[in-house]
Amino acid sequence: MVNEPAKLIALWNKASELAVKFLDEDKAVVMVRNAARQLKEMGQPAAAAQLYLSVDSVRDAVDILMEARDWTRARKIAQELEPDYYPRVEVAYREWLRAEGKADQLADVDLGGALEMLAAQGQWDQVLQKAQKHGTELLNK
Repeated sequence: MVNEPAKLIALWNKASELAVKFLDEDKAVVMVRNAARQLKEMGQPAAAAQLYLSVDSVRDAVDILMEARDWTRARKIAQELEPDYYPRVEVAYREWLRAEGKADQLADVDLGGALEMLAAQGQWDQVLQKAQKHGTELLNK
């Protein structure tokens, strides 16, 4: 019955807060997961991730942020709260950077991958510039 997205977000957040406060843990988790799905469907992945975090569903929070391509938050949360999951996030991030052709950003996390991508695209000037910045060993390769 509510058509305003801001109000819906506030209502789902309040419902989740009340569920966590007054329901037993299993019922609260079900309620919060439902609210998070609703927020995701509304195009509010950050708000949905916050709800997942409120019931310690860190991997669900990270997954929803990765789906939304909010790599900064996904990487930070995984690194801080779920270190075992962090390598999976990094692999997904690198794959996304390659698929998007973002060589400069890829170079920050996978220099070799960025150089290979640029070489495959025939951008040899950029390959040589980036390799030159990182020493003669890489430049010779």
